[in-house]
Amino acid sequence: MIVCKNCGTRGREQDSFCASCGNFLDGDTEASPDEGSAEPYRPEPPRRERGPARPAQETAEGWVAPDVSSPAAPTAPVAISRGPVAPPVRPVALPPPRHGTSAPPEPMPPSEAGAHAHANMPAPPPRQAGAPRPPPPLRAAVSWRVQQAPVPAHGSAAMAAEGRDAGRWARAVVVAVIGAVVAGSLLSYAAVPAFRTRVNHQVTLTTKGVERTLGIGTPVSVRPSLAEASSSVAGHPPFYAINLITDQYWAADVRSDPQPQIEIFFASATDLDYLLVTTGAGRDYANLARPRNVQVSYSDGTSEQLTLKDEPQATSYDIHGVQVRSVTIRILSVYPSAQSSQVAIDELEFFRLG
Repeated sequence: MIVCKNCGTRGREQDSFCASCGNFLDGDTEASPDEGSAEPYRPEPPRRERGPARPAQETAEGWVAPDVSSPAAPTAPVAISRGPVAPPVRPVALPPPRHGTSAPPEPMPPSEAGAHAHANMPAPPPRQAGAPRPPPPLRAAVSWRVQQAPVPAHGSAAMAAEGRDAGRWARAVVVAVIGAVVAGSLLSYAAVPAFRTRVNHQVTLTTKGVERTLGIGTPVSVRPSLAEASSSVAGHPPFYAINLITDQYWAADVRSDPQPQIEIFFASATDLDYLLVTTGAGRDYANLARPRNVQVSYSDGTSEQLTLKDEPQATSYDIHGVQVRSVTIRILSVYPSAQSSQVAIDELEFFRLG
């Protein structure tokens, strides 16, 4: 027979828990000496510690022994915590195991026992060996989750294929537009003479610009065949501006002709890339006005403006005439002279890149 160390209740040999207080019964516990007697064995209560013995006191009636029935007062105050106090955990008595089970019931952990005692609920019966584990209890709180619909594995491949198709379509459209523009340009070039002339002019100017930059080609003189002017001073006709003779110059009076012009003709169509200008009246350079801003117009309808330097020697300027038969130079402004209102040009020379 096994005796509970906690309450002294006797139990059977096969019991693992006390039927009275639920305490775990140790198998090594021995029975009390009076096991055969009628009364159950009661353990001796623990002795209460008392304070130090008080000395005897002398009174008028004699010596009186000290009162040992009450414990001595504590010598130092005890600190009391004012924090929250957990409720005591009451032990729960477990039912005895069922007959026919070979394995003893599993001991319940203190945390589970306390939880069941706190909820005033009896502990669940022990699980038998080999029995299936019961399902876990349902949770009261449900966490809602917003889940995104999964994208199929083939979705990215389909999107990539659509992107490639769109790219091919875009390239096809661009190629078709470029082809239409080129075809239209070729048709216009063949059917419209004015368009063909502009294209040739632009290509020639671009080529000449590259040649000037790289220093390719040699300037070749282009001799004019004829010169005409809007007005001229007596003794200084427009032909003197192209005869290459010094001190023979073309002159015009700006009081009667504010913007005089001279037109130069060539025997055949030619390119004009450089213009060499000698302004003034030769030896009388300071006595007559000199052209400052001039407009150069070509027989193909194009034109450009130049700003001439006020220098007595010949100065070269870049011009852009492509297959022209004539060029007109109009004087827009002058370097004035205090002695005269006439403006003079000593010599005009033309060159092309050979």
